[in-house]
Amino acid sequence: MTALVAVMVMVSVGTFDWHSVAPKTLKRMPAVEITGLNDPSAHLHGRLSGTRAAGH
Repeated sequence: MTALVAVMVMVSVGTFDWHSVAPKTLKRMPAVEITGLNDPSAHLHGRLSGTRAAGH
């Protein structure tokens, strides 16, 4: 079982797109894309921060 977990971890690390978490990439992306908010959460975030959520 430990060997299976080790293989799964190695595959996930090997297939992860490390460019997506580079500081240069994160600075270009809007905060909603970085945190991955769904529509209700984005709407609540917009209300609390004083901005309008996309599409509302």
